[in-house]
Amino acid sequence: MFLAPLTALFEDFNFSTLEMAHDSADGDGIYRFLAKANWKPLWENYAPNVYHEGFAHEMYRRSEHVPRVDARGRKTYREVNDGIVKGLAFESASVSHTYPNVDFPRIKSRTTGSPVTTSYILNIYPNATFLVFPTHVRISILVPEDAGNSHWLMAGYYADGSARDPAYRAMRQQSIEGSSRARVEDDRVCEAVQRARRSPAYRSHIYSPFWDQMHYDFNKMVLNDLERFQP
Repeated sequence: MFLAPLTALFEDFNFSTLEMAHDSADGDGIYRFLAKANWKPLWENYAPNVYHEGFAHEMYRRSEHVPRVDARGRKTYREVNDGIVKGLAFESASVSHTYPNVDFPRIKSRTTGSPVTTSYILNIYPNATFLVFPTHVRISILVPEDAGNSHWLMAGYYADGSARDPAYRAMRQQSIEGSSRARVEDDRVCEAVQRARRSPAYRSHIYSPFWDQMHYDFNKMVLNDLERFQP
């Protein structure tokens, strides 16, 4: 089963009460963003490239949790690198001052009925992302248009009726605006990378063994698929 690594990861998360919010301008709940870059640098930047956070994002530059290492240089997140699923997991309480404080109904554990406490920022190969916080879920699909342009399609999901409840509308807007700002900040960097890779000075791609294992594995997956499907 293609999504087996993803379903296994969230086996204890009760997503059954989640609903998609329909707050976008046209009412379908889909937020659309054009990025002037190939889909590959956009995808590899989202979750596999943890190192970029402090450089690209205002909220991470202000955070005492970034870069995500402790005083001894150990990662403060758990790397998730299981086939099609690549990203990071961390305890939400450990980054409580990094992300906007939103108070939606919590996603519950299937086993205990208690609110879940772990957050995930994940990529799903080849062209989706899956952000799971205890308060909401954000799913994005990356649609290639051509070699130099792509579209993001993004939607938000909330628990226990809060996706439609007018009392949560301002909070939903705050949440989606935060994701939208991060998307614009990311895409600006990726667009620059897209231009730089056309430079005659660009000769090789260097990976950091500490930060870039998922990044490297993603590029190997792309290469393997290209070689496998060559006519």
